[in-house]
Amino acid sequence: MAEDREDNQLDPPVPVVTAWTSDRRELHRWFTDNAPSLASAYEGAVRLLGVPGFPGRTHMISHVVRDICNRLPDFLGSVERDRLHYDRELDALSEVWPSSIGPSADDYVAGGGEAGGDSHVQIPPAAAAAVSRLLARHRERQSHREITRDLFSLVSDGD
Repeated sequence: MAEDREDNQLDPPVPVVTAWTSDRRELHRWFTDNAPSLASAYEGAVRLLGVPGFPGRTHMISHVVRDICNRLPDFLGSVERDRLHYDRELDALSEVWPSSIGPSADDYVAGGGEAGGDSHVQIPPAAAAAVSRLLARHRERQSHREITRDLFSLVSDGD
C-alpha cells in the first residue's frame, strides 16, 4: 500500500492516459443535457478508463455502466418501468399473514403430514388476497432482458 506524502498525495503517481474520444465527449454532452445525474458518473468511468493501474477500476466502471443502463429508461421517458419492491410487499403481507402458520411444510398438513391428512390450509381472505397481489405483480414485472430490448428499440427508433 502506498504511503501518504506530506502534500497528501499517494505514492507512486499513477500514469494517466486520455480516454476521451469524440464519441465519449458527445455522449457526455448528451448526458449533461438530458440526464444530468448520470453525467458525473459517466465522466468518472471514462476518467477511470485512462488509469489502467487504478485498484478496483474494472469493478467501479462496471457498476457505473449498470447504473446508467438501469436509470437511462427513466430519462428517455418512453420505457415504462414499475419496480416491484419485495420488502414493502412482504411487510404488507406479514401484517395479514396468520402467525399460526409456521415455516415447516408439516404445519400445512392436518395430522402432521401423515398419510390421509387434509392437504388444504385455510388462511384469512386478506392474506390470500395479499399473496395473490404479490404473485400477480411478480409475474407482470419486466425482466432485465425485456427492459434492455425496449431501451435499444427506443434508441434505434430515434435515429
